[in-house]
Amino acid sequence: MNIRKSEASLGMDGNVINTVFGVDYKFTDRVLGGVGFGYENVDIKTKFNSGTYKADGYTVAPYLGVSITPNWTADLSGGYTWLTYDVSRTSGAVKGSFDGGRWFGATNLTGSYAIDRWRLSPKVGVLYLREMQNAYNDTGTSTARNAAQGINFGRASGGLKTGYAFDGFTPFVKLTGEWDFTKPKAVLKSNGQMSAVDNGGGVAGLGVDFGGAGPWSGTVEGSYNSIGRTSLDVWQGTAKVRYQF
Repeated sequence: MNIRKSEASLGMDGNVINTVFGVDYKFTDRVLGGVGFGYENVDIKTKFNSGTYKADGYTVAPYLGVSITPNWTADLSGGYTWLTYDVSRTSGAVKGSFDGGRWFGATNLTGSYAIDRWRLSPKVGVLYLREMQNAYNDTGTSTARNAAQGINFGRASGGLKTGYAFDGFTPFVKLTGEWDFTKPKAVLKSNGQMSAVDNGGGVAGLGVDFGGAGPWSGTVEGSYNSIGRTSLDVWQGTAKVRYQF
């Protein structure tokens, strides 16, 4: 994922990389459960203070999927991420390091409909997370104490994925709306103004699902995740591969 924020006195850009590996088991024809293990890397240049914002995280996340009807599936997941942060400002003259932890949970309701070769998949979901970041001391030209802080974030989303099936693969487009019902408050910037806070936005993407009679299946997708967001551009690429034993 590439992130670029062009807001005055809050400019930044960089990348976030997530890698996830999971194993699951189908307990019945309608119930599947498993656990995912993830790694995340954040590498952002904070141009507004001539600094950097870097993080590494490791996640454990159990999940459960239930087929409610032939056309609708519900899923529930949650987990915890262990985080380490390294930050700097003033061209590296001031640095700091601290640990953090993030609890999160999500649930989705996903539909699946076929009309001739058309494939329609409506989806609604809710995500909530709470992250705690430990206090730390600056090093370098400053030795200031930075207080611990908590971050709460909640998002509801809904959208539609539309594909057209060929033999073994299905190209698709998707459009999703997002409402951020819980989010960090605006902060005072160096120019004396408060930072922009969005209540919602949208995601537009396209990609291809692949898989046939064999055990392999997957998805390749690209999306623009910041429709309607203020001074923010987020581009994301995703690749998923699944093997069924």
